[in-house]
Amino acid sequence: QWELLRYAIDNGVPAEPLFQRLDELYEQLGRPRDLALALASLQGADRSRAILVEHLQAKPDDREVYERLIQLDLNAPDAQGPTRAVQTMLLAVQAEPGMLQDYLNMLIRAAGDRQRLQTAIDNLPPQQQALAQTWLLRAVTLRVQGKLDEAAAALQHAIVIDPDLVLAQAELAWIMVLKGEAARAEELLEPIKDADEPAVARIRAMVFASTERTNEAIKVLDEALQRWPNELDLLMEKANVHLMNQDVVQAEGLLWEALRARPEAEQLYRVLLRIYDSNLKPPDADRQRQRLIQQLLQSLPESPLARYERARQHAMRGEFLCAERMLRQLYEEDPTNRDVLLAMLQVMIKADHRQEAQAIVDELVAAKPDDLQTLIIARDFYEYTGDKEQQLAYQHRVIRLTEFNMQLYLQLFTE
Repeated sequence: QWELLRYAIDNGVPAEPLFQRLDELYEQLGRPRDLALALASLQGADRSRAILVEHLQAKPDDREVYERLIQLDLNAPDAQGPTRAVQTMLLAVQAEPGMLQDYLNMLIRAAGDRQRLQTAIDNLPPQQQALAQTWLLRAVTLRVQGKLDEAAAALQHAIVIDPDLVLAQAELAWIMVLKGEAARAEELLEPIKDADEPAVARIRAMVFASTERTNEAIKVLDEALQRWPNELDLLMEKANVHLMNQDVVQAEGLLWEALRARPEAEQLYRVLLRIYDSNLKPPDADRQRQRLIQQLLQSLPESPLARYERARQHAMRGEFLCAERMLRQLYEEDPTNRDVLLAMLQVMIKADHRQEAQAIVDELVAAKPDDLQTLIIARDFYEYTGDKEQQLAYQHRVIRLTEFNMQLYLQLFTE
C-alpha cells in the first residue's frame, strides 16, 4: 500500500496532509515498525532520518529500523554520513546493551569498506572515541582487515575502560585463535564461559573447532542454542563445524532451516551459495542453488548479493558490458568483497578490458603486498588468465602467509 501512496504523491496528491494523518496513526497505533519505515521511505533524507532516530530512541532493539538508519547514513552524500552511522550504533547500544554484538556486526557488514569505517571512528568527538564500545568496534574493523596486533591492542583498551565488557574479552580470544594461539584463547575464555552472551559460546566453539575438537564445539553450540534458539550466528557456527567435518548435508539442512525462519538474512544466502559453488557439494546442489537464487531475488531483490547474482546471469548470457557495469558499482560500494572483485576482473577480460583489469590487480598488490586476501585475488586472477608462472608465484606467497589450515572457515564465517 505504501507504493500506492508514493504513486499518489508523485501524481499531485498534496503530501503534507497525508503525512500529518500518517503521523497521527503512527502515534495512535503505538509507533509500529512498518509505519515508521513507510513514513521514512515516503519522505526526504533529513525527515526520514529524524523519523527513524525518534523510533529507535523509543525502541532501541528494533533491528530493522536500525539497519535502515545506518544504511541511510552510510549512503548519505556528505562525508560525515559514516560517522553518524557509528554514532547511531553507539547511542542504540548504550540504551540496549544486549544489541551490541548484532548492531556492531550489522554496521561492519553494511559499511563494506573497512577503511572508510575506520575513518568514521577517527572523526567521532573525543568523548565518543573514548567509549569501550568504540574501541571494540575499532578492534573488529582492524581484525577483518587482518591487522591482528592492532586489533588486540584496541581490545585491551576496551577492557581497561570497561572490565565487564564480555564481548571485548571474547573478541580478544578470537584474535588469539587467528594468531595460532588457541591455548591462550582458552585461558581468556575460561573466566567468562558462563556469561549471558551468545558470542562467548560461539567463540568458545570456534576455539574448539580450530584445534579439531569438533565434538566439543558441537556440544557447546547445542547447549547455547537451547538458551538462545533464535541466535543466527550460533546456528551458522554449528553449520560451519559440520562443514569442517565434511558433513555438508547436515550443514545445508541447518542453513535452510534458519533461512525458513529468517528469509531476510543475507548472510545465510551467501554461505549456502558458497557451499553450492565449492567442491564440497551436497546432492542435488545445482537444483538447490537455483531454488536459493529465486528466493533471494524474491526476498531481497536490492541486496548486494542479489545484484551480484543478476550480474552473473548477465555474464552467462554473454552480456559482458552490462555485467561489468553492475559489478563495478558493487565494487565501488564494497572494495573488500573478493567475490565481486574477482567476478568483475573476469568479466572485464571477456569485455576486452584486460589491460585495465591487470592494472587493478597490480595496484592492489602494490598497496597491500602482504595482505592474504589480496594475494588470493592475484593468484585467482592469474589462474583465470592462464599465466601459470604468476599463479604459482602468488600461491607460494599465499602459503607463506597462511598460519594454519582454516581457510574455508575464515572465508565463510569471519567477515
